[in-house]
Amino acid sequence: VLVSPKSGDQYVTDLDATLSLINGMPGVERATPHYTEGATFTYRKRVLGVSVRAIMPDDEKYVSPLYTKMIAGSYLGESDTGEIIIGKPVAGDPTIREEDEFQPSLGGVRVGDSVTVAYANGYTRDYRVKGIYSTGWSQADSAAYVSWTDMQQVVGQPLDKAHDITVKAKPGYSEPCV
Repeated sequence: VLVSPKSGDQYVTDLDATLSLINGMPGVERATPHYTEGATFTYRKRVLGVSVRAIMPDDEKYVSPLYTKMIAGSYLGESDTGEIIIGKPVAGDPTIREEDEFQPSLGGVRVGDSVTVAYANGYTRDYRVKGIYSTGWSQADSAAYVSWTDMQQVVGQPLDKAHDITVKAKPGYSEPCV
């Protein structure tokens, strides 16, 4: 189940209270927020626009299989800062020339490499690539993920809002019941 902002709003607000309310509902396994910022990634001479999604890594494990889709390195920790996980298409393949790529990439980023991320709000940071994942879903694989803690540093304040909240139903419940 995906909880979106009210019509006309950009964010789900009063996040702590909203998450408490949703997590307290019968049939809810866990609810977890997502916050997304546009960014420009630079690696060597490659530049690529990528959506960076902030997640609460421990809660995300309850609602998404992302942590099981790591093909190199490891998944994010709750308080990780300066570390990022990226989709395989974003990382790219060093054996494919830029002009021969089906989809633009960073040209072969590996775990442990450093990428420079310039966010739309003007904040720039070098991240160590902690992991590379492949879910098989292009929308997820063309993004990058950081911890909620890290994104709070990017925006310069505690995040009490989200672009959406993903909710997983408990076994035996269906989404319409939640």
